[in-house]
Amino acid sequence: MQGLHGRVGFHVRQGDLVGVALADALKRMERRPLTASTEWRNGRTPFEHANLNLAIANGVAQIVESGFSAPNLNGSLQGRLSFLDRTIAARGLVDAPAQGPSPAPTFAFDIVGPWADIAIAPDARALLERSGVVRSLMPDVRINSVRPPTVRESAAQ
Repeated sequence: MQGLHGRVGFHVRQGDLVGVALADALKRMERRPLTASTEWRNGRTPFEHANLNLAIANGVAQIVESGFSAPNLNGSLQGRLSFLDRTIAARGLVDAPAQGPSPAPTFAFDIVGPWADIAIAPDARALLERSGVVRSLMPDVRINSVRPPTVRESAAQ
């Protein structure tokens, strides 16, 4: 496997992603962000077309391009697959078409672990920031935006 090199591309029409209900997760995230991670791993996500292009070097495949589209859903995947130790480390992003002036909802998740026991977990920080209750507890001021005065500025005052 260490000598594996090349490029691979897949294109599938009219299929299902089995084991994840991404449309349901996106809907839940809009209504109740903190519960979006529950019950979305048992389901299906039908799609119209999907593609995946990999560049393989030394037994490790880097996802060069990927995507899928469904009637009310689009998604992509970034990351790598290791044929050497049979692991995956990738990040998925799903969004819905924007409706009106508000931005389109997005749902990010990580896919990690050995191929025999892959873990799919939502981006917890993004869900927390999207929650109205949690957002009210977070400060509006960013640390980087507040600059302490320099020594010269302090002396001038």
